[in-house]
Amino acid sequence: VDDKLWELREHTHGLRKLQKELVGRVRSLRFFMSVRDLQQAKVDEAITCQVCEQTKTGAKSKCTKKQAGVLSTCGHIGCLDCLKSNAENQECGVIGCDCATRDASVVTAESLGTEVVTAKGKASKQSDGGIGVHGSKIIDLVAHIKSLPTDERILVFVQFPDLMQQVSAALNDANIKTLKLKGSVHQQTAALDEFQKEDLKTGDARVLLLLSRDESASGANLTTANHAIFVHPLLTTTAY
Repeated sequence: VDDKLWELREHTHGLRKLQKELVGRVRSLRFFMSVRDLQQAKVDEAITCQVCEQTKTGAKSKCTKKQAGVLSTCGHIGCLDCLKSNAENQECGVIGCDCATRDASVVTAESLGTEVVTAKGKASKQSDGGIGVHGSKIIDLVAHIKSLPTDERILVFVQFPDLMQQVSAALNDANIKTLKLKGSVHQQTAALDEFQKEDLKTGDARVLLLLSRDESASGANLTTANHAIFVHPLLTTTAY
């Protein structure tokens, strides 16, 4: 009997672990789907608040994209007033969801960027310069670079190769020509020479993207640069 009880406890423990993992995966999937829905929503489109619709009907349960947000903990969409109000009580607000939330879990819809899906199912960019799809942080980076004088050179340090590609795509969408310090020694030398040439003309690349932890960037003489931008904090054990 004791062996059977022990075996049942083990099975019960295993089922609880699977249940916890399943709930986490469902919440993650819901969050990513909600983010995509909000990115594809039009500015003036009415968005249903999943908290309000439990007690209100029709237009009363709707909000605009500017007023909407999503919870990063469970993926439920709602108006910012509802989400923040419930977050103060560490609750989601949607009946049946016991996910604990806080104010930092509320992600505004406007901060997610904008993306439109065409009739062929392909993503296309809005008329906001084509960079809305890249997210608010990269939009701010592009806006900052645009605000700098056109005759000044800029170094942009990024930490990961995929982030370099995303930043490069956003700058290209904004018609800002860039160079990348990557590839073979010959390719890197050519990029450095072009970046540091004396006469900077209209249309020339004035932004150089570098991987901040790449050894190839060490020792490069980049004194012609007027600005250095670090896209995000470095993950390093050294103190500086």
